[in-house]
Amino acid sequence: MHETLACLIVMAAGLYLCALAAACLFAPAHARRFLLGFAQSRRVHFTELLVRIVVGGSLVTHAPRMLASEIFVVIGWILLATSPLLLVLPWR
Repeated sequence: MHETLACLIVMAAGLYLCALAAACLFAPAHARRFLLGFAQSRRVHFTELLVRIVVGGSLVTHAPRMLASEIFVVIGWILLATSPLLLVLPWR
């Protein structure tokens, strides 16, 4: 169950990044406005950090079953390691 949830989270994050890339290519003004909306409030900032931790943990958990697993483990640990750093930095 835990591994299935990690797989679904990794797939959702991948789809999100693909959609963001498409938006950057085909609607750059909308993508820019969307990206600049991050960390506009304390609540959004902490939500973003929570999502980073969940996706990072899911990458670390699911990476052994992926191609190029070493790369995804490193990316997951980077997300997990940088999230607490962003938590202590001022969000503005």
